[in-house]
Amino acid sequence: MSKHFKPEPSTQVAAAAAFMPSETSKVLAITRQGVVCVKNHNRGRGRDGVSQPVYYALPGGRVELGESPEDAAQRELYEEVFNRNVVCDSLRLLRTFEETGDHIFYLYGCVIVDMPERGLKRVGDEGEEVCVIPFRELYGMQFLPSHKEKLYMVRSAVQQLVSESGLA
Repeated sequence: MSKHFKPEPSTQVAAAAAFMPSETSKVLAITRQGVVCVKNHNRGRGRDGVSQPVYYALPGGRVELGESPEDAAQRELYEEVFNRNVVCDSLRLLRTFEETGDHIFYLYGCVIVDMPERGLKRVGDEGEEVCVIPFRELYGMQFLPSHKEKLYMVRSAVQQLVSESGLA
């Protein structure tokens, strides 16, 4: 038997991942009609079957191993809300939030000035309902608490994106 133990590659990857912070990328996607969001009906009922509040959320998800946060944001947009006829090549990092428990939350902004007809999915790849919330209603909606907090923290960046794009 060898003096040096050499773990299988899959074990090495799992061990490395255990020491890496978890990362998620979310996108504030802005159109002429408002902000693109998802409404996950799976959050509607708790395990006990009791009705829970349904929250809106920004599209996004986990950054996969070997993927950049920006690539994850782009991928999640197309998995959750956009059809392939939408061009979103103007992602801008609005802010990075370092959260408790070694979690990093990247918030990107994206403006779609000319949304093609049928550019939005009705339902995302994981069953989430896609909707657009008008700007005037955005801060009054029932968002996931962590998303609502971040929306308030980047409020001036959102106003700047809207102004720069000519959507205001």
